[in-house]
Amino acid sequence: FFCCTRSMTTAHRPTWDPAMATNSSRGTAISQQTCARDQPAQLDMKLRQDGQDTSEEVRRRNLREELEERENKHYAKRKRGDEDKRLESKRIKYEKPTVPSVTKTIERKYQNIDADDEDESENDSEDESDDDDSDEESDDEEELMKELEKIRKERMQEQQRQQEKKEKEREEKNNQALLTSNPLISMGGDVGGDDYSVEKKWWQDTVFRNQAKEIQQDESFINDSLRNSFHRKFMEKYIK
Repeated sequence: FFCCTRSMTTAHRPTWDPAMATNSSRGTAISQQTCARDQPAQLDMKLRQDGQDTSEEVRRRNLREELEERENKHYAKRKRGDEDKRLESKRIKYEKPTVPSVTKTIERKYQNIDADDEDESENDSEDESDDDDSDEESDDEEELMKELEKIRKERMQEQQRQQEKKEKEREEKNNQALLTSNPLISMGGDVGGDDYSVEKKWWQDTVFRNQAKEIQQDESFINDSLRNSFHRKFMEKYIK
């Protein structure tokens, strides 16, 4: 014989002793939970390594001497750059003289040596050359002005031609619209418009139309799948 004792469940009873977050035998109660990103990553103080200006290395260094050395290098480099620029400008000035400067120097030298007659002849020749240069410059200016005037006239003619073309196209379009459009339909709009919609009156809306043509009869409920109204409508729509 087996003796079997049954005890009623306690699931319906209220929790008089609620489960606290402690290590108890009440089940898998979580005592502590921490996110991985919330945990401390560095628990020890980071110190400078060798070669990272530690206190001992800084104590052994002569900072004043290093500063003076850097300043001397900077000023020497700057001075050398200024000297190079000065020499370069002097070389450009004296090593490669331009042709006009050479000619002027030669003319000045011979002017001091030659006699007064020769000076006068040279002055006359210079005046003639200056006159020729001025004449050539004036001719060039006249040609440029003529070319500019020609370009300006061509632009004005092209602009006038484009404007006349647009006016002609607009006139042809209006004439075609007058010949083909219906003035009764296009009334109130532009001539030749494509909008043929007619504005309705407020009383022509669907809500106010066809209200008394059909009299709706009350449908009575019939508890028969073959004689009810739904079956009859279905047969009339899809079978007949």
